[in-house]
Amino acid sequence: MDEFLELLVKALEIERVSIESYARWMEILESAGALSKPVANFLISIIEDSVLHKNLVNALIKSLREIREIENKLRAGSREQVVARGVDVRQLLREAVKEHIEIERGVSQLYRELAKRSSKQLVRAVLEAIARDEDRHEEYVSEIERLAP
Repeated sequence: MDEFLELLVKALEIERVSIESYARWMEILESAGALSKPVANFLISIIEDSVLHKNLVNALIKSLREIREIENKLRAGSREQVVARGVDVRQLLREAVKEHIEIERGVSQLYRELAKRSSKQLVRAVLEAIARDEDRHEEYVSEIERLAP
């Protein structure tokens, strides 16, 4: 595992420990009768954010490992070879491009709608970033059609 992934794993563990610690802190304050509403609200907000952080970092770790696995398979040439003789590649490509532009455009709109509905700033920011990626994918798909033979 490279240094970046190792640091992500470290961040994941820190978030996990942090969540447990804040929850314990809250329980202690509550059992001592010292947990005011404002303090409880702050602690709950921190715990919610930490849970989001933990799960986002975990998703990043899982995704980066999956990407590395796919790249290794592609580099090793382990893809199944598909032979398409007599196929109008240009027409097939046009159909695929049209389909995928619709998919990218639709999912981009969906992520933006979800971002608008979220009360959590971090969730909104992540969803908006994903929407921008989907917009970029739409541009890439169009460019693939232009560059294809």
